[in-house]
Amino acid sequence: MPETPIDRTEPAYQYGRMLGTFQRGLLEFARLVQAGFDEGRYGRRVIELSAQEREHIAEEAHRRRLAAERRQGLQYVDRYAAKVRADLGLPR
Repeated sequence: MPETPIDRTEPAYQYGRMLGTFQRGLLEFARLVQAGFDEGRYGRRVIELSAQEREHIAEEAHRRRLAAERRQGLQYVDRYAAKVRADLGLPR
């Protein structure tokens, strides 16, 4: 079946273009409104990041969380060891 050429002067084509432009504008407006709500709610601007930047930030947060858990675990082990030494009457 042969493809019908697009007549760019058709009112339907022009109407579709206007709707597409309106939709893009509406989506941009919604994004700006959401950014305003975010700024009001969090008291700071929310900056959109690329996927690579988000991944880097998530990796850093994960490393910090692991380090904090490790420190917490070592503190627990140190306290337990001190308690055992005290119970056994050994010097610190």
